[in-house]
Amino acid sequence: MLTLTVKELRESLNSFANLAGQRISNVRLAYNLGKTLKSLQEEAKYIGEQEKEIFTRYGATEQKQMSGDVALSLDQDALTAEQRKEFADQIAVLQSLQIEVWGSKVSLADLEISAVIISAHDFSVLNWLIADEEVVAIAKAETAGR
Repeated sequence: MLTLTVKELRESLNSFANLAGQRISNVRLAYNLGKTLKSLQEEAKYIGEQEKEIFTRYGATEQKQMSGDVALSLDQDALTAEQRKEFADQIAVLQSLQIEVWGSKVSLADLEISAVIISAHDFSVLNWLIADEEVVAIAKAETAGR
């Protein structure tokens, strides 16, 4: 299982989808990424429903966008100072929740062998996914020396 926060999920879902959308020669890696993507998308859908409930509780309405999508609109000026604080606190709590999704960490070696193209930005937001092999090796060496 992989553990990350709702905020990390939100910040990294597009980067993860880009990574998982590449042709990957390592079948085990492709399988892991594919199942993990499905799990992340299901979690994101559930979190979106929870967020919608919070917004609706504070008077948000659905607004049709020019793209045809529907977005929630909340007039925070219509809320009292106490309501704004409660709303912000509830969103902050939601963003900080730890979630677990199906999958396992991916090694840098597997990404390199599979010739995956990944940007520095993607690495920075996918730190919950990518095993830092140097840190793991150092930790093993320190543990062995004790």
